[in-house]
Amino acid sequence: MEKCMINYGFSIKGKSHSTRNMACQDANKVIQLNNGCSVGLVADGVGSAKSSDIGAKIAVEKAGEYCSENINSGMNLDQQLQVLKDSFSYALNSINQYATENNAQIEDFDTTLSGAIYDGQSIAYGHAGDGGIVVKKNDGTMDIITEQQQGENKQYVKPLRAGEGSWSFGKLDNNIASVMLVTDGILNELISPFLLNATDSVAKATGQKKVYNSAAEFLMNPDCVMNNKSFNNPKNILESFLDGDMDRNVFSNCLKNGYSKFFDENLTKRLCDGMAKYSYPIWALDQITDDKTVVCMMNEQAKVSCQPPAFYSEPDWQGLKTTYEKMVHPEKFVNEQPKKDLESTQQINTDNNVKKQSQNKPKSEDNAKKQSDNNKNKTKKTKKTKTKKTRGRSKKSRGGISTPA
Repeated sequence: MEKCMINYGFSIKGKSHSTRNMACQDANKVIQLNNGCSVGLVADGVGSAKSSDIGAKIAVEKAGEYCSENINSGMNLDQQLQVLKDSFSYALNSINQYATENNAQIEDFDTTLSGAIYDGQSIAYGHAGDGGIVVKKNDGTMDIITEQQQGENKQYVKPLRAGEGSWSFGKLDNNIASVMLVTDGILNELISPFLLNATDSVAKATGQKKVYNSAAEFLMNPDCVMNNKSFNNPKNILESFLDGDMDRNVFSNCLKNGYSKFFDENLTKRLCDGMAKYSYPIWALDQITDDKTVVCMMNEQAKVSCQPPAFYSEPDWQGLKTTYEKMVHPEKFVNEQPKKDLESTQQINTDNNVKKQSQNKPKSEDNAKKQSDNNKNKTKKTKKTKTKKTRGRSKKSRGGISTPA
């Protein structure tokens, strides 16, 4: 398959670090190798480690250096995977060496590390920590292929220092159109939002996180931004988006440029208008206070099929929120229903009491009621006779309100 690789990577300091004048604890590295492969690496320094920003930088630099020096033309996917495994060990040893040389503890440099080697069709990947790797396949679907490595109750992350027994590696052979690596802030808030998974029975049962397609398409579809002829410097557009400074209309127009390759103008507009109702990606990025890192590698020549329009439709965020609230706080919604049920029960009880009272009435009272009913019937008959005589002369009843003749 012909391939032309488009790569980019950003690490942007989060609000929580900017306000405290702290360094960005994320790092990334993207390398285009001479054999046509791309290498992408992201690292997220652990917040409790005082020199984690240094650890993250060493991890991506040394892992990238090892891959560059040891991946050769003609290597198969298994051989590339072995190089990636060795690069993780090389990165950890480099951090340990740096700590020793500076009379520091290695835990002071704790960091996560995720990496991928992509040849435009297949990938070898490795993962340590709570970030994530997302792939877009040639059929247009997208999957998160890693699991977040966290301790019990997700109270802590398992860093690179946890060692080979904790790291995970894998490969996907063929049919991969693009690969994206992200740190946990981007993964949990933008790419796979909590609401999208918490209310989905399949996601909860399998543990397979769902991908928010609008955000993933924007970042992983080259037609949205990188090949968008409206922009002189598309990387500035991506950086503006990740920084939380993008105008909503610009984001919508980028999606339109991507979707228009698959759908007609009316359907493309409808899909983008649905997204614009909430503009969730813009809102989500504004909420992220952690550092934000994204690395993406795309084969712009990949032949990507489109999924049905419903696949790209915006989630009903308000509906998902309500569903989740019902799951977490059912008492707030149950209390409303019993009130209606109580009213129904009271009415039933009232009807039953009336029925019982009627059944328990003495015969004399029943006879008196029958006599009263007979008198009323006689009166009705008299009025009816008079009405027939006068109907042709007037269309007015009491109060002068017009009635049918």
